[in-house]
Amino acid sequence: MRARQADLLHLSGVLDAALEYEDYISEVNSGSRVADHSHWLYLSLTRATS
Repeated sequence: MRARQADLLHLSGVLDAALEYEDYISEVNSGSRVADHSHWLYLSLTRATS
């Protein structure tokens, strides 16, 4: 049961990161944010793996 909970938490983190990336891309495409993919990727991977 613990392994399943850990898997669900991990998947939740991955889903959150994907949704944040979608928002990020929308902001970059609209010109309201400067693209910095490496910084975003670092933050997302850190969040998804912790």
